[in-house]
Amino acid sequence: MDDDEGVWSPWPDLPPELSGMVFCRLPSYGDRLRFRAVCRQWRHAARQQHPLPPPPLPWLALDRTTYQSLPDGEVHRVPIPGELPTGTVCRGSFDGWLLYDSSEQLECFLMNPISKAKIDLPYHWYSDGDETIFRDYRKGEGQHTMNFRENAVRKIVVCSPNLVAAVIAGYGVFFHRPGMHSTWSFATGSGFVCDIAFYGGKLYSVSENGELFVHEFSIGEDHSSRVDTVIDLAPPLDKDNLRQGYYWLTTFYLVVSCTGKLLMVRWRWHFPNFYYYRRWFADELRKEIKLDVFEADLERRRWSQVKDIGDQALFLGTTCSKALPLPDHGNWIFFLGLNITKLCSDGIIHGVGDCAYCVYDMKNHTLRLDNPVSINREGLLSYGSEGSLFQRWRADWFFPCFVCDIAFYGGKLYSVSENGELFVHEFSIGEDHSSRVDTVIDLAPPLDKDNLRQGYYWLTTFYLVVSCTGKLLMVRWRWHFPNFYYYRRWFADELRKEIKLDVFEADLERRRWSQVKDIGDQALFLGTTCSKALPLPDHGNWIFFLGLNITKLCSDGIIHGVGDCAYCVYDMKNHTLRLDNPVSINREGLLSYGSEGSLFQRWRADWFFPCE
Repeated sequence: MDDDEGVWSPWPDLPPELSGMVFCRLPSYGDRLRFRAVCRQWRHAARQQHPLPPPPLPWLALDRTTYQSLPDGEVHRVPIPGELPTGTVCRGSFDGWLLYDSSEQLECFLMNPISKAKIDLPYHWYSDGDETIFRDYRKGEGQHTMNFRENAVRKIVVCSPNLVAAVIAGYGVFFHRPGMHSTWSFATGSGFVCDIAFYGGKLYSVSENGELFVHEFSIGEDHSSRVDTVIDLAPPLDKDNLRQGYYWLTTFYLVVSCTGKLLMVRWRWHFPNFYYYRRWFADELRKEIKLDVFEADLERRRWSQVKDIGDQALFLGTTCSKALPLPDHGNWIFFLGLNITKLCSDGIIHGVGDCAYCVYDMKNHTLRLDNPVSINREGLLSYGSEGSLFQRWRADWFFPCFVCDIAFYGGKLYSVSENGELFVHEFSIGEDHSSRVDTVIDLAPPLDKDNLRQGYYWLTTFYLVVSCTGKLLMVRWRWHFPNFYYYRRWFADELRKEIKLDVFEADLERRRWSQVKDIGDQALFLGTTCSKALPLPDHGNWIFFLGLNITKLCSDGIIHGVGDCAYCVYDMKNHTLRLDNPVSINREGLLSYGSEGSLFQRWRADWFFPCE
């Protein structure tokens, strides 16, 4: 193959099984993007690689515009978008969102820096004068300005299109109902809130004492809320091994596990009672810091200790905590170096430096601290103004996400993410190459987790289709898939039981997905390069998808009992799956990797709709 200078390059001819192995061993988000940019063959290899690679490791936000990727420590700059008002600053990262604050214009919003999706947030909160805001402190009736500074806003969770929740230090939990309220409202409750998480359609919070609460919010205009205690007793602390003059300095995190459990992680430090800012050395910290994981038993209203979380890793942060399926990092807990360095007299751990993050191994109870920040954060301890401790001190996780599919509908381009979120794109008609993306639906329909067998998860992908009746549909294709997967033979009979398809209509007015049980006399054709709806009375309520979805996960490229499957048909009426549609030609050499005419050339199949 010739490049732009006419020099032959061997890299595109690297056998796909080898380039795929390389891709799967790239835990960095940036490296995966570079891999795809090498050549067309490598893009195909990345797209078709199976078993599916684990998700990339997150980035770490070091300050308002600087991010460090894991595990390579590469630095990325994300400047404030030029179209935002002068004086706009980034106040932190919240999962895949960045919080932008323009105090002069009294504007605040969340934006995804990759998709440019945006969620506007109110700049004020409403009080009726009766709430106990914090301890015994009360605010007067009326509107009050929210504090979005880094040292104040601890967490923001987009629960649904109709609910956003936030934790403000020194106050508690606030909620906002887009489209219903023009302000934030204080959520009823008492005590200091450590963390919040949205789980099973409800918002939960954990207190500084390890108590678990569940919150309910009104859907009217009265700004009312209710909080109930779910678990009122924290797990006991190991006090037998406390040295005299020491106590357990603790904080709590809530995380929804990859298997659909609500977990609480207790971070604890064997800490001196009479403390002054001092130097801390890595060796002593490894002995003094412990982490414990508990599952919320909502039925028995108690915490149950978890000793093994399997092939998932937990990422704990002030603004976001998340679980990821990472076999190479199984039973690891990542937490911010901030937990320690904020209590160091010189802002560093001696023997490490300015620590970015730490890793606790649940299997052998060891702590790794050797992950220094990749930039020079001078003036870390210059308190009290912009450019102070809080500006540099605020570090947290950022989780990029990818686009699954796009569709042109109603004169606009829509995209759906790997998480089932829906975005709308607008493009400039001038020469500035500018574009804008807004979030339309920010919460995927819930998955059926009650029927998941132990050791399995739902392997999903999403398709966008414009129906024959002019509706924007999303089809969720899902496979009940083993956590520990290796290439194996799949038989038609087992596949019929394990693969399901769900159809949803985009309710653009209410900003949510509505499930569709019947699509009438039309059939849907789902593909990688094209998806389409056709009026076919004889095939009504049928969904056609490519055999590629399955055969790419088969060790020999075929479904046993069928062969080289061309396409499959799912019947929405009786929820049955037909797989008996073999390819009409002999595709010899399906697994002959490494050149044009290789697996990827034959493997890539899709729909073609002739035009009369």
